[in-house]
Amino acid sequence: PFQLSWSSPYPTILAFAPDVVGQDWPVRAGDEIAACGGVPFRNCSRNRILQIIVDSDGTLQTKGPGEDLGRAAAELLSACPMPATADAPWIEWVGPLRLAWIQPPTIVEAHPRIADQLRRVVRLGDVVYALDSKSTETMSRRQVLEALASGQRPAVRPGSLRDQLRGAASLLLAQAGPPPQADWLGPVKLAWTQPPSVMDAKPEIASHFSRPLCKGDFLLAVDHRHTEGLDRRSVLALLVAAWETLEFTPADCDFRQGAAAALARTDPTDTEWVGGVRLLWSKPPTVLELSAGTESLATGKVDVGDLLVRIQGQDISTATRAEVLKLIIAGGQMALEDGNYESKFRASAAIALERPQSDPEWIGPFQFTWSSWPRLLEVLPAGHSHVQQEVGQRDLLLSVDGCELQTGEREDVLRKFMYSKGQLSFASGRFERDLRDAAAMALSNSDGIANQLGPITLHWTKPPTVLWIADYAQNYFRCPLRPGDQLIQVNGEALNAATRQRVLSLLSEFDGRLQTVRHRKGCLRLVWNKIISQCWPSRGKSNGRAPLSPLLVGGEA
Repeated sequence: PFQLSWSSPYPTILAFAPDVVGQDWPVRAGDEIAACGGVPFRNCSRNRILQIIVDSDGTLQTKGPGEDLGRAAAELLSACPMPATADAPWIEWVGPLRLAWIQPPTIVEAHPRIADQLRRVVRLGDVVYALDSKSTETMSRRQVLEALASGQRPAVRPGSLRDQLRGAASLLLAQAGPPPQADWLGPVKLAWTQPPSVMDAKPEIASHFSRPLCKGDFLLAVDHRHTEGLDRRSVLALLVAAWETLEFTPADCDFRQGAAAALARTDPTDTEWVGGVRLLWSKPPTVLELSAGTESLATGKVDVGDLLVRIQGQDISTATRAEVLKLIIAGGQMALEDGNYESKFRASAAIALERPQSDPEWIGPFQFTWSSWPRLLEVLPAGHSHVQQEVGQRDLLLSVDGCELQTGEREDVLRKFMYSKGQLSFASGRFERDLRDAAAMALSNSDGIANQLGPITLHWTKPPTVLWIADYAQNYFRCPLRPGDQLIQVNGEALNAATRQRVLSLLSEFDGRLQTVRHRKGCLRLVWNKIISQCWPSRGKSNGRAPLSPLLVGGEA
């Protein structure tokens, strides 16, 4: 017949059926069920409480929420001591009050019925400032609990702005799970940007500052300790401490200060926070991120990949980093243009470079896998016009803006992307598949002096020599492959002394890495002389040197 809440140390009655109330057992909404069948419920989980009820005679013991403040304090004193934590205060329920053990103890949560005992509504950030007129300002947790256990009455006052922020920060530090993008801390909502920025503020906070707090203002410092570069947990730890002053700064002021700080750095990076704007130093600069409130610095809506093209009306499309920062310091509104394919591609690469590697990974309209060499898995329609040929799944990335890749390492490729126009060239994955399949089949055949392996025919010299290559396979190589060229490396292994079986084994597991060298003068003629002398000994002896067959050179062996 009961509707219960499980948020307090004891199950709390929210509602009940009318026939529950008996003459000798008055029940009110807000009462707590302390025990069943003589078994206490304190600190039991929901499932444990339900099991106790199932196993008992159903006799319930209820109590008002303020009855066990002293008893709860006594129980906590006899339990294990408060654990030491590096950056978060200890928070626990003491009867109907949930306290953060800072000085003085601050209420972060309370049972609604405690108002009957304290004769006032209790809110987040209210402070237990005295126990029977004795100040708690310097009292430890143990001293407070001993006073409560001895029956001393708590005195609670409304929390100041500092108390509200300290209480809210304590509660947030105690919460588990992934950190959110923004949090309410009493009357102000902060977004966890660099530095933290105001997303919203309640009207009552206006009286605490010399100027109205506005959306987009930055929390610059807590007791003169700057917050820029600190993560959410570190900022919350500052707010829990016994601070005296908070420094907020308008977005445009912080923007200029950020530019001045960036200009003074001796080790600039590819991407930098300038106040509330994170820029990639391309030409023109590309916006990677914009803190809440800094939209007022620009005209119109701002998105990732937009281009910063003018400051104070001056074009900066070819300006250096230092020139851009000096213009920002001088003040003035930014003019941005909607990002195009190139800027959004650059921004996507810059953002990817700062996060842990994932595989596969989207960079602009392209999805790559980073195994041994960048391979294309998928391309969106927007990307088709920026590749130099038809592409398919598992095609290999060969060049960026016409410049060949010297390494397939993810970091190196992303850095190329960051300053590119996004013009990509790929090698067909068909070549790899055909080569692997043909090499695997040739492994089971007897030795030969030459083998056609799908799109390529090799003669088993050391290293192997190319006799023929299919036209479609030429796109795979940086330079056109010609008969007589030599295959010197497969999958990173040199082939100078490799046997036919070893080469075929490597090709059957081909991972995309293949290196050739241009043939030396007369190499192809010597190879054909060797083949002909082995296949037709009399012809080789009689002619001295065998002419190259046009049919064989054409690829039809």
